[in-house]
Amino acid sequence: MTLPFMTHWGEDMPEHMAGGSTYFVEMVWSSIDEQLLDEFFWDNHHISFHNREEIWRLFEAVDYKIDWDAYDCLVRDDEGKIHTIRFMTPERAAQWAKKDREIHFYINNRTPRAFRFAPLIKRKGFQKIEIEHSLSNPPIVRVKIEGKQLWTGNPYDKFMSGSFPMVDLAINDGFEAIEDFFAYFRPERIAKAQKAGKDPYIIHWTGKLY
Repeated sequence: MTLPFMTHWGEDMPEHMAGGSTYFVEMVWSSIDEQLLDEFFWDNHHISFHNREEIWRLFEAVDYKIDWDAYDCLVRDDEGKIHTIRFMTPERAAQWAKKDREIHFYINNRTPRAFRFAPLIKRKGFQKIEIEHSLSNPPIVRVKIEGKQLWTGNPYDKFMSGSFPMVDLAINDGFEAIEDFFAYFRPERIAKAQKAGKDPYIIHWTGKLY
């Protein structure tokens, strides 16, 4: 199934993120064995993944500039985007929940520059996540996965007890910090999705589940 990824953050994100690169391509790559990446690019484009200049040109043709320094840092630090959270209707969720679903990683989806940037990988897991924002001051957020509480706290207090599971979730989803995660999954975005009959789910392509 097609899984599109945005290449730049929206202008409604915090100043340090707005309009900037998401680095999701590089983050997804860092979660995949380089041999699989090399086979994918050779089979589809007759280019070795290790030929960085040619890979860069390939992506430049679809208006994406690979940041090899960012990729190297992710690989070195053993970090990367190992799952994604998407809002779905019950019908769409039922499709993703079926066994043996293969993920088609795309950028520029539904445009003339649509481009698959990684090999087909079977979905390893599919979990429902709940993100509940309180109206209190300071704000408190409760996060549950498959009905089990993962984290409760103030996303803007970096030192509060119990933050580690939430930091892990945020980084694994491609965010640098939990406040960035909640800047994206803010109350307005969640309410808009729920009004459209959609709930958030985690799509996994590695073996790590919560």
